[in-house]
Amino acid sequence: YQISEGQLVSIKKDNRIGGYIPKSIIDFTKKYEYIRFNFYQKTSIDEIKKDWSNKLNENNKEFIDFPVISVYSPLAYFPQAVGIFVMRIIQMPPIGLLYGARFFSLLFWTFFVFAAIRKIPSFKFVFFTLALIPMSLFINSSVSADVITNALSFYTIAFFIYLAKS
Repeated sequence: YQISEGQLVSIKKDNRIGGYIPKSIIDFTKKYEYIRFNFYQKTSIDEIKKDWSNKLNENNKEFIDFPVISVYSPLAYFPQAVGIFVMRIIQMPPIGLLYGARFFSLLFWTFFVFAAIRKIPSFKFVFFTLALIPMSLFINSSVSADVITNALSFYTIAFFIYLAKS
């Protein structure tokens, strides 16, 4: 969210590293913390539907720590930041920002995988199969820095194979 506002560097406040995020986003994420790391815990579709009625209040912000994420380059979150930016323009609720970020991550990754498959002279089916592995689809549609790493890795490998075969 912070990157989508153009703030590329984290803030240091009282020996804490993080940034100011709308409280409505913090409340949304806290609501689902019980699911985190618990693979057997589920939520209901009714709960998710209710979240679409929650509004994003960009004026009421709260400082939140994210020291681990602060060491990453802001470019690692570029696709997600674009998705959040677009969703903010059309005034989506916090859950809409999440799904927008995930959609733009998947779109970015799909573009690079497509470009890699077009570039590589052989092993196209291997790249296509690796791209469609469920875990690959899951991680590359997440709000994670792994999306950029995976996308660039796919394309870099394809490019080097292309150079080797040329």
